[in-house]
Amino acid sequence: MQHETMEMTLTTKNQVKADHAPERMIDLAYSRLRKDVMMCIIAPGEEVTEAQLVTRYGFGKAAVRSALMRLSQEGMAVVHPRRGYQIAPVTIKHIRELFQLREILEPQAARLGVPNVDVAVLRNLDAILARGFTFGDAEGEAVYLSANRDFHSTLTAASGNEKLTLILEDVIDQMERLFHLGLTRSGHREQLRREHQDLVEAVEARDADLAAKIVADHVETMRQTVIEGVMKSDHTAISSTVSSRIELQ
Repeated sequence: MQHETMEMTLTTKNQVKADHAPERMIDLAYSRLRKDVMMCIIAPGEEVTEAQLVTRYGFGKAAVRSALMRLSQEGMAVVHPRRGYQIAPVTIKHIRELFQLREILEPQAARLGVPNVDVAVLRNLDAILARGFTFGDAEGEAVYLSANRDFHSTLTAASGNEKLTLILEDVIDQMERLFHLGLTRSGHREQLRREHQDLVEAVEARDADLAAKIVADHVETMRQTVIEGVMKSDHTAISSTVSSRIELQ
């Protein structure tokens, strides 16, 4: 009886492992694809198929399909029946709407977050941002982008407003590849660096109004960074007409 119980226990454990294995593979496939989309290794507007990605990454077809569906639910990929998928292009409308949201929401989130945020956490993230990265260093850039996201999310989360935090985190996630394009092609990195430092100092002084102003200025600097980046990019699906440039700026 004891032997049978042990066999049943082992069988159950093995079954649990088998049941969770596909889920882990899906998560791995999703993480890898999302990273390459955000870093523009898979370019905006590029068309891909499940078979191509299976060959490229070595994941199973089911894992790749599930990962692509997750990206499509996030607006990062578009499904084309019988053709495959297209990585969502970068459009004037997309950029304008994301920055409008940040301009409206992030300064107020900062104002609410200043009294509560852990300054030590911001300083640690700022130290990572201060190191920057060398052009062409994909790993260093990924670390920088992650720290930048965490820097802004930490201050936003300290607002105590969960709905505001969720909205801004989603916006920041969607802007990651835009920021990648801007950082590698614009001359605003030093200005961004100074604004991060000024923001940390304002938070340390618990000056909510000053922090909100710095965040508003910082969002504008990021907007200019992205504008320069996407206009200089040779693989971004974005209109280059004069009217579109004027509309964005």
